[in-house]
Amino acid sequence: MARIVVIGAGMGAMAAAARLAVAGHRVTVYERAATYGGSVGRFSRAGFVFDTGPGLLHLPAVYRDLFVKTGKEPLEACVELRQVDPAARHVFADGTDVLLPDASRGGVVAALDAALGA
Repeated sequence: MARIVVIGAGMGAMAAAARLAVAGHRVTVYERAATYGGSVGRFSRAGFVFDTGPGLLHLPAVYRDLFVKTGKEPLEACVELRQVDPAARHVFADGTDVLLPDASRGGVVAALDAALGA
């Protein structure tokens, strides 16, 4: 199998590296930051810990698939998932306000169609 270099250790790069390694490739990941995770990280100060990236996991099925196909524990064994409603609120420059009701594709499409016109 091939020797592959992955530049960056954000979520997408790490997912690609894991899939390549499981496929039998020899993978090396290079990251310029002191830690991995890209925008998904933590910052600590004075005993407090802050998430530096998204606190909402969009498309959990994609992550479930990654965990299954890389032979690791199920996603739910590593991360506590809670569905939130609304999942997100977007306010556009023209004042249009869109609440995305849940993480389902159908719910998102319906909310966007209602707010922006089908």
